[in-house]
Amino acid sequence: MKSSRRKFLQSSAGLLIGACSKPEKLGVDKESQPRTPEPKRWEPEEMPDTSIFPHPIRIGDVSDTSAILTLQTTATVIDLQVMRAEEGEWVLDQLFEQISLTQASLHLEIFNLRADCAYCVSAFSDGFRAQVTRFRTALSEGDSRIVVFGATSCMGGNLPFPNLSRAAEQDYDFFCFLGDTVYADNANTVEQHWDNWDFILRQTGMIDVCSSTSLICTWDDHEVENNWSWQQPGIATKVQMAYSAFIDAMPIRLGDFGFGLWRKLSWGRAVELFVLDCRGERENGNYISLEQMAWLKTELIASSARFKIILNSVAITDYEDLFAGNEAMDRWQGYPHQRQELLNCIEENDISGVLFIAGDFHFGQINHVSRSGEVGDQLYEVLAGPSGSFINILGDLIVPTEQYLMSFGEWNHTRFTCHPSAGTILVEYIGDQGDVIESMRLYL
Repeated sequence: MKSSRRKFLQSSAGLLIGACSKPEKLGVDKESQPRTPEPKRWEPEEMPDTSIFPHPIRIGDVSDTSAILTLQTTATVIDLQVMRAEEGEWVLDQLFEQISLTQASLHLEIFNLRADCAYCVSAFSDGFRAQVTRFRTALSEGDSRIVVFGATSCMGGNLPFPNLSRAAEQDYDFFCFLGDTVYADNANTVEQHWDNWDFILRQTGMIDVCSSTSLICTWDDHEVENNWSWQQPGIATKVQMAYSAFIDAMPIRLGDFGFGLWRKLSWGRAVELFVLDCRGERENGNYISLEQMAWLKTELIASSARFKIILNSVAITDYEDLFAGNEAMDRWQGYPHQRQELLNCIEENDISGVLFIAGDFHFGQINHVSRSGEVGDQLYEVLAGPSGSFINILGDLIVPTEQYLMSFGEWNHTRFTCHPSAGTILVEYIGDQGDVIESMRLYL
């Protein structure tokens, strides 16, 4: 499935071809500047039709020149219109007419986009259209500014995810889903796995956030089933079905190894994101494959971005003082050789600006990764979400310590404001009503 998906993206390309350096301008600190203002969302004359386009168009893994697009439709022929923000207005950037579809899901890559620019896109068929999706391309290689993004995890309830509607109001630079976006534990066919995604994508909060910005996604266990492992009889078939549904639902720039989910995404000199697959490669006593570990270390060392953000599905924090060895094999802590290998790499190479972000625990938390005096004790990890799964009561019971800085139990999405010039990331937990539940400024 992954191979054919990649070939389709490549074949679609022909269709769609249409410490930091000083600011360039004297007296202007570009790194302390927000992005340029955007016009109000583009609204075409045609009416949206959810029978033809049941979900919003999803845009993901943007670069400074391209974006991955995913949508489902009952139409067999569609037009695709891409609008660009220019001088406070929307102008036509690209128009693709009479795209023939042989299946309900469409995946393609849009090229020739401008760096750090706002876009809107919609699909049209028989006088109707999909809901408009707004997104913004990444910064070019040498550029930098304040970058603001959101993240969450664990969406097993709290329908229709009101904190995601609050996220949509922000028009973030991008939004991260860190796993357990669906709970497909009882799914046993491709259709049942897709039904879980179809249900989630129809929820108001998902509609709102997916149409408001580009996405960056990884998976955790519940996309397949709770705490699954490769040792389970027959699990390979279920994993493949779950994976097929996952990449049909989420717009992902697939890599060349494993399931193609570990990858790097660059936002100029401001931010680089390292998206990990911490589920699909748990084999032979390793948490991630040797290939993924080697790639991660190499890319971290080579990165010149002010912030290097590592997106986990499950925490790398040492929870020995809270949980002892309880369920340690479900997180980095159960694989101490690889955990230590990664933390040693960061410390020995003096890699600055590293932040880990994870989900899974069903409460919000900000920690130092390790105990005082141990490798990783100056690194931070943020647990984002949950947006909908049951609240873990431990979130309100954990007493702050030198390592466990803050925790709470409420539904939320998490907002990150990355300020390259100041070297800070402001972390804010946003509740269902749009209120800031907790916040902390991290100095990296």
